[in-house]
Amino acid sequence: MEVRNLVTFLKVTELKSFSRAAEALDYSQSAVTVQIQQLERELGVQLFDRIGKTVSITQYGKNFFHKDTPELMAATHIPYVATVAESNPTDFIRKAAKAAAYSREFGTAYIKALSACPLNWNDKPNLERSVIAAAVDCCYFPLYEIERGITALNYDPASSNKKIPVTEWLGMMGRTRHLLKEEYRSVAEEIQKEIDRRYARLRARAEHPLL
Repeated sequence: MEVRNLVTFLKVTELKSFSRAAEALDYSQSAVTVQIQQLERELGVQLFDRIGKTVSITQYGKNFFHKDTPELMAATHIPYVATVAESNPTDFIRKAAKAAAYSREFGTAYIKALSACPLNWNDKPNLERSVIAAAVDCCYFPLYEIERGITALNYDPASSNKKIPVTEWLGMMGRTRHLLKEEYRSVAEEIQKEIDRRYARLRARAEHPLL
């Protein structure tokens, strides 16, 4: 897999246009098309839907395009990184206060928050708290903190028998409900597999301070 093809994929995703991506990267449009086709052949999936001049990323493309920003920030060795969710307000407030203290003393702290977004998620506003809680309970959005390099898992749904499959959470939102269809079974299974892999690594780091 060539790095230039990945860079082109990210640029097309950002600009939602092959022609604009070509201009930004100083390529011909045909070169961009060839690079995306090469990447699609390597992955065995279609990354973009092309309707006229409109380009939209497919579900397979969305699955491929993913960033774990708390882990990226932790890799820079800043003193405090944490995740918070509106469904767990006590945890949210405690970490916000701790992050503020670290930022005053050291200049940098990072928190990633999961908050309600009914327009984007296409769900009912009165159910937002339960949707956010489901994201936490399926371990898609685990609650943890990394303080001076030491990882602490603040809430473990598996140990309290609250862990749910990711499809239960995806089915609560109009934006992702289609992933429950049989044609997307492989996508949902890959999402579950990746969630389980990352969560297992997170638990291992929480159990072993030297990791």
